Amino acid sequence: MAREDTPAGRAPGRAVGGTRALTTKRRETRKERQERLAMYAAAQSANSRRKENRRRRQLQTVFRVSLILWGVVLIVGLIGPVMQIIYTDKALPGATLGGVPVYGWSKEELLAFIEEAMNTNVINVIIDDTAASATPSELGISVNAEKSIAPLMDHAPWWPLALSHRNAELQGQLDRSVLDSWLAKKFPRQMTTPVNAWVVFDPESENFVIRESVPGLGVSPQDKQQLFHTILANPTIATVTMTSGPVDAEITDDEAGATRDYLNDRIALDISLHGNGLTYTLTHADIASLATVSTTPAGTLAASFQTATVVAFLQRSVAPALNADAIPRLVFEAPDGTVLYVEQEGHGGTSLADPESAAIPIVASLVDGTDVSLDLTFTQGLMETISTTYVLPEAVSNAVPDGHWADVDLARQTVTLMDGGTPTRTFTMSSGSPDHPTPTGIYPVYQKVPSQTVAGCVGYDCYSFPDVRWCTWFNGNYGFHTAYWHEDFGKPVSHGCLNLREADARKVYDWLEKGDEVVVH
Repeated sequence: MAREDTPAGRAPGRAVGGTRALTTKRRETRKERQERLAMYAAAQSANSRRKENRRRRQLQTVFRVSLILWGVVLIVGLIGPVMQIIYTDKALPGATLGGVPVYGWSKEELLAFIEEAMNTNVINVIIDDTAASATPSELGISVNAEKSIAPLMDHAPWWPLALSHRNAELQGQLDRSVLDSWLAKKFPRQMTTPVNAWVVFDPESENFVIRESVPGLGVSPQDKQQLFHTILANPTIATVTMTSGPVDAEITDDEAGATRDYLNDRIALDISLHGNGLTYTLTHADIASLATVSTTPAGTLAASFQTATVVAFLQRSVAPALNADAIPRLVFEAPDGTVLYVEQEGHGGTSLADPESAAIPIVASLVDGTDVSLDLTFTQGLMETISTTYVLPEAVSNAVPDGHWADVDLARQTVTLMDGGTPTRTFTMSSGSPDHPTPTGIYPVYQKVPSQTVAGCVGYDCYSFPDVRWCTWFNGNYGFHTAYWHEDFGKPVSHGCLNLREADARKVYDWLEKGDEVVVH
């Protein structure tokens, strides 16, 4: 039996039985190699050309896009300045004012349009079944023309200018009193004016009280406001329709009550003003006169205190009460100008100084609700001096007594001590009253007593005063002496004697001797 095996170490590929299998690899010829290299080089060259063409096309695309973008930027950049030149002081394309296209209009044209719309354009106002016509101005509408056109003339400097389409509404305000007056005149059936609640001062109770509101008939405040805004939005509108109905007063009793309480708190304040040793305390009525009650633009009730009102009150009421009147100084002079006697010590008058400054703390106290005690300042005026020159009494003008004598002037109630024709000093006295007059004439001094009891009766009028000093008697029971029982010197109040203050009675006593004359006239 035959056995097949492969000897160890025999290389594969050899035939069994010792036959060698030959594997032959053909070598590349030189020509073939050259052809292969040439084909590779051609492929590489074609690939490079394709890349170069693709890069060139990309650069061309970038250039074209850049050129387009720069062109767009240039065009857009030029739009703003061009439009700025074209529309200087003019409204831009697409602009409207009050719903009316106004692009290209100058400022003067815009202002003229507003003027015409407010004062020429006639609007037909219909309430229920009644119609009436009026211009916006007649309806109480006023417009701030400059402010209204400002948005249209405010141009941006660059490209957004070309895209600035602006719709402007007229800017104005409504005078409701004018509108209410026009409505009441044109629509008497539909309009019964409501009466607002108010606050008034009651002199009897010395407090503020409410004057209650009364409802009326007409259009509501909302309808009036809607009329206002409708016309501002379109001033050339032809017709505006409203409906009448019950209308409450704009200021209610509750609103008035709050104002009343506020004012009653204020009139209860303690406000005192001082000057020249006097005090003026403001009464409820005084403070009430300083309050101003009014309506605000919003239609509410308000109370205020104005500096000008307080200044007027200070000048009208406080100054006359605290000012000091001027009192002239009255002097009695000798012919040489020597002052013999000051009949009246005078002073210059005073007047309230700077009431505006005084009004400021008063207003502050009223606003803050606090008491105030204020010292006012006053301006001192000049004092006037009135002089009277001594004239010799007619009784002695032809024969003036020598030495010391006394001149008694009953009209002036004075005693003048004379040295011949020269007056030396003068005193105020009190001569006899009209019921007990002092007799006139020339009398010599006959007795001088330092102190005694003065007593007597004139009819049923009896008197007795002990320790009356410095008695100088010249005509029976008539003479000079002190009068400690009264201070009415300068007035004829005695029983006939010449009453003097003690110091003056002593000077008369020392001046006159027995035999010296006393001239009473």
